[in-house]
Amino acid sequence: MLTATQSTKDWITNFVIHHNLCPFAARPMLRDTVRFVECEETDFDALIRHFLQESLYLTEVPAAKVMTTLLIYPKALEEFEEFLDFKVAVEEISEEAGLHAMIQLAHFHPDYQFAEVPADDPANATNRSPFPVLQLLRVDEMSKAIDAYPDVENIPERNIELLRKLARK
Repeated sequence: MLTATQSTKDWITNFVIHHNLCPFAARPMLRDTVRFVECEETDFDALIRHFLQESLYLTEVPAAKVMTTLLIYPKALEEFEEFLDFKVAVEEISEEAGLHAMIQLAHFHPDYQFAEVPADDPANATNRSPFPVLQLLRVDEMSKAIDAYPDVENIPERNIELLRKLARK
């Protein structure tokens, strides 16, 4: 049986990178600068503390060593609404702690559903991961990547079209 980390790595390689859903994902994976951390906590406050600990770590370690961190929650946040509540809480805490200037969040969940999109719409697959995941991204590195990518604002729409097309096959 695969670990949560291995399942997440496989999802990134075989789905996200394979379909080029995130044009910025391949480089850190190839350079081995993605930090995968399984959080075994289940208590909401402990999850928050773990998030803060990992966020601070990312701000202290050089980007050449860790470009991004994926916090994987194999034992918590199984309900999508609870996961969204957690995401909102960590965004507020990041803002209060001044981390928002250094760290940007992306979020993924097995039951991810965009607002006003039916649950069975293939578009939701862009953010559906094997486990609940918060990705901590360095703001400065994301800015560089976005500046170097010619059509960043069309990535979401392109992904939606691609996944809907793949679902029809």
